[in-house]
Amino acid sequence: YGAEVAFVKTDQTNGWFGLSLLLGAGLGIAFITGDVDYWEGTPDSSLTAYEKYAIGEAPTAQARIPRVLPLVDINAGLRFNVHDRVALRFEGGLHNLLYWGSAVSVMF
Repeated sequence: YGAEVAFVKTDQTNGWFGLSLLLGAGLGIAFITGDVDYWEGTPDSSLTAYEKYAIGEAPTAQARIPRVLPLVDINAGLRFNVHDRVALRFEGGLHNLLYWGSAVSVMF
C-alpha cells in the first residue's frame, strides 16, 4: 500500500514548491537462494575473520538461514518538489531491518 498526502501543492505556489508526506506498508515473502559463508577469527586473536577471508582460507561454516522468510515493510517520508523539475526525498522505515535514506531526482 502507498499513499501521498500533499501539504503544499505545486499549483498553489505556481510550480515553485511542493511538500508531500509519503506513507506505505506491505507484507510479502522472500525466497532465499544460495548460501552465506562466514569466517571466525582465530582463538588467540592472531587473525581476524576478515584477514582469514582476505588470504583465501576456506570458510569456517555456513550460516543457517531459513529458505522462506516473511517480509514486513512500513515506510514514511517527505518529498520536496522544487520548480516542478527537482524532487528531494527523505524516507525511512522498516523492511525487516530499519533503514533510512534520501534521493534526488532531476527532470530535464
